Amino acid sequence: MTASSSRVGLLTDGNLSDEQRAAAEWLASHDGFAVETVGFDALGSGNSGGPSGSSDPGDTALGGSYPGPGVGDGRETLDRFDALWWHRLAPLAGRDPLGGVATAIDAYLADGGGLLLTLRALASVDRLAVESVPPDRVDEESLAEPTGVLWRSLYADHPALESLDGLRHPLRSRGTVPAVRYERVLPERGEALASTVRGDTEVPGEVTTVSWRHDNGAVLGLGAPVLFGDAPADGDEEAALAETRDRLVAGCLRGVAIRDGTPGRPTDAADLRRLRERVDAAGADGPGGRPKYHLTPPANWLNDPNG
Repeated sequence: MTASSSRVGLLTDGNLSDEQRAAAEWLASHDGFAVETVGFDALGSGNSGGPSGSSDPGDTALGGSYPGPGVGDGRETLDRFDALWWHRLAPLAGRDPLGGVATAIDAYLADGGGLLLTLRALASVDRLAVESVPPDRVDEESLAEPTGVLWRSLYADHPALESLDGLRHPLRSRGTVPAVRYERVLPERGEALASTVRGDTEVPGEVTTVSWRHDNGAVLGLGAPVLFGDAPADGDEEAALAETRDRLVAGCLRGVAIRDGTPGRPTDAADLRRLRERVDAAGADGPGGRPKYHLTPPANWLNDPNG
């Protein structure tokens, strides 16, 4: 860990799953991050121990859970972290653990904390104060071609894309993966950052990446197929997809850790002013600039919001 490392708390409901353990080990080996596990039960009960039923330090990964016996309550536990990450592959069976700790996490976000929700964790975003409408598509799908995120040009300078070029970023090309996204509905308070790309086909109606602001904090949801638990198949294409996944997830964590890196929907005059300045600074050919083509009707006039 370096002096500039961001401290990330990996949220877990009991012992780490194989997928969560793989994600934790990946993050621990990544420069710029220090990761420790935090059990939902510790946050909900005020007990600062690790996940319930975990007696083996290896079960909480990476040298044990934070912060150790007798150190503070759930709120103080979270205040030690620059960002929290809940990464969940398996469907929820019964209770939603995020609902039991929503008060503690909402307070953490209000104080400037950041939260990343990936895979099926995104489906629980309505448990928090930031959102009331969860993704309407929550199941599985089988991939037959490279599939990933299609980023909005307006947010091309988002920290998630800091080490990526362009807006189309396939992440996985095979297997059965969680499908968590907004299709027939949109989030009430969140800002859509990216939709879906499959092979050469753009699918803007399948929103997989959303950001929310909560007072001084930020939440970012990523329902795209970012899995760490299975080794990539041999071949340059699979290696490139894994590299894109690594860069995207690391960028998302940096985005929520730096507080002001996650955009939200404009809600007041100051927000709209910043948005106009952002578009003006990019120029006519930059992200969010004036379209080069305008549609006109065969007769009369069209109320074109683009002018």
